Amino acid sequence: MNIIKYPVLLLLFLMNTSASFSQTSDIVASVSENNVGKKVIINSSIMGEERGLQIYLPESYGQGQKKYPVLYILDGQYLFFNGVSAVQTLAGKFDMMPEMIVVGITNNSPQRYSHLTGTKFMDFLEKEVLTYIDATYRTTDERVIFGWQHAGTLIVETLIRKPHLFDANIIADPFPLDGKGEQSRIGRLEKKITDEFDGHLFFGVGGKGGMVVDGTNKLASILTQKAPKSFTWDYVILSEEEHRTVAAPLLPMGLRHYFQNYSDLYLTTLDAYKKAGGLDCVQAYFKKRGERYGFSPEISSGTMWSMVSRAIIADDFDYFVTFMNEFRPKGFIRDSRIGNIFWYADYYAKYRKYDEALSLYQEVADKYADSAPFSHKMGKIYQAQGDMENAEKKYQKAITLAQAANDAEQTEYEKSLASLRGKNVF
Repeated sequence: MNIIKYPVLLLLFLMNTSASFSQTSDIVASVSENNVGKKVIINSSIMGEERGLQIYLPESYGQGQKKYPVLYILDGQYLFFNGVSAVQTLAGKFDMMPEMIVVGITNNSPQRYSHLTGTKFMDFLEKEVLTYIDATYRTTDERVIFGWQHAGTLIVETLIRKPHLFDANIIADPFPLDGKGEQSRIGRLEKKITDEFDGHLFFGVGGKGGMVVDGTNKLASILTQKAPKSFTWDYVILSEEEHRTVAAPLLPMGLRHYFQNYSDLYLTTLDAYKKAGGLDCVQAYFKKRGERYGFSPEISSGTMWSMVSRAIIADDFDYFVTFMNEFRPKGFIRDSRIGNIFWYADYYAKYRKYDEALSLYQEVADKYADSAPFSHKMGKIYQAQGDMENAEKKYQKAITLAQAANDAEQTEYEKSLASLRGKNVF
């Protein structure tokens, strides 16, 4: 259950903790390969021991000088591969977020619990891990951190002590959050919340999480009452998950929430478009998307298709015409697939707007000059207009092209021509 969601994400200004490689290379004890990247052992003077990192680099990393944001996974021994899988799927497969470097930070029991509840680990994270990664790899200033259980409470502690260390904080089943005096992280965080408080927090629990839910509900209640708009946050309860299973599904949800305006905007229904605020809302989305990621501020062709198709599905011809008039001057038809062009022209034809349907075909006639289906469709519109001469030419062209390509639809084209000529030969 979502408690609250703000639709616009706010970028944070990070503390600059970068350093040259020469300043950090002396802490590296060894480097070895694993099946998705590197395993690095560093000598931590802060923790007084060797600590392990697992590092995944995107496939494109070796193909140029591009810089990448970084996802830090606490308890990398459990969750590193979940993070890599989420990034590969959302970024590589579906283009819903940028590619990222993924860093898993190993913590082993029984020291894990004392480390994650102490301030030394926060210093280790900032001064050794982040510094090493920024000095060794091509990173942007954008950092995301994910933690489960005690690692989640460490992230809350980071929000209290160093709120700008990470741009986005994703937390699963944080425990313990509430307590007496200095142990009450919720109370201490509440004192930090002012009108200037900014950042990004996505947190959630399994619905079967018992007393963990009590703490996260209390945190959500305080944020609902006090968090300014500059602090973007959301809270989810995954009803079918419990403490041991909630981390895996919650991490990709958190990444999607933080990068929610990275991908194209696809509308589920025309009513959803109207309720969202119409064209002004869509244009604002792409403007903010462009400002954040350096993309074009113009509405994408995918979103144009989404809006036009939803108008057709809703059978709202007025909205269809409005969208077409808005998008056609921006190259929408030339960028469309041939099947979609047929769909749009047929919808014009449904309302006997044959001139408009024909103009779609004429706009891309050069592009599909060798397409038999295209010529046949164009012939249909000419025939509907009563222009039998041009209709016959298009049908004949469709038949010729079909013969050359062994097109199985040739018979249909011949039927159209015969019907035009008033013959019944089939």
